[in-house]
Amino acid sequence: MTNNNSRPVLIDTNSYIRLFFSELRPLLLQNVDGHSLLTLEDLVNEFYNSQKLTQKYPWMLDPEIKAELLRATLSVSRTHGKKIQDGKDEMRRFSDASLRTFCNANNIVPVKSLSRRDLNLLVTAQCYRAVLVTDEWPLTYIAREIMEDVDEGDTPEIEVWNSLNVLHFLERNNALEKAGRVKTCRDWIRNGECLPRDWQRQYRELFGERAPRLNGG
Repeated sequence: MTNNNSRPVLIDTNSYIRLFFSELRPLLLQNVDGHSLLTLEDLVNEFYNSQKLTQKYPWMLDPEIKAELLRATLSVSRTHGKKIQDGKDEMRRFSDASLRTFCNANNIVPVKSLSRRDLNLLVTAQCYRAVLVTDEWPLTYIAREIMEDVDEGDTPEIEVWNSLNVLHFLERNNALEKAGRVKTCRDWIRNGECLPRDWQRQYRELFGERAPRLNGG
């Protein structure tokens, strides 16, 4: 589902799980400042078909959360569906080459690559000129490479956020209170979530205060 008058914000699996740590309901399908918070059907299936994920996040099995996720899947038109399928091979070649070069230059072993679902999300975001939300660095890196590969004066096809950016966006538009944001981030820490390496610096830049700590900081 999507509103034709709003820009899709397409949220990957790890990010929508982290955002559901918040008590904000409904979380998805909101139209906030001209943006609709959505995900993709195969990303919903990724969670519910994974024994590892369902055991780690059993509260996500709440029927209301599953129903909200299913309602918040992007409805892909036939025209866009064909463009997405046609674009995946080219995106695979581009992403593999870019990540191989980056990993070799930075002595990262093994060399990273995007998953099938990553590729689908990335190409879908391109087709819909969407905001892509991920906390995974390889997908973030490729999305930023695409954003930078535009002619001067042109608008990038996509924009990339992470989970903190979504919290900031919701709070800035009065859809989430500060207390809810702080509690959500503290719960991420308590649960041992693998957040972006520089998340504490980003938190200070976005919110103008030190990142929460479990001891009440």
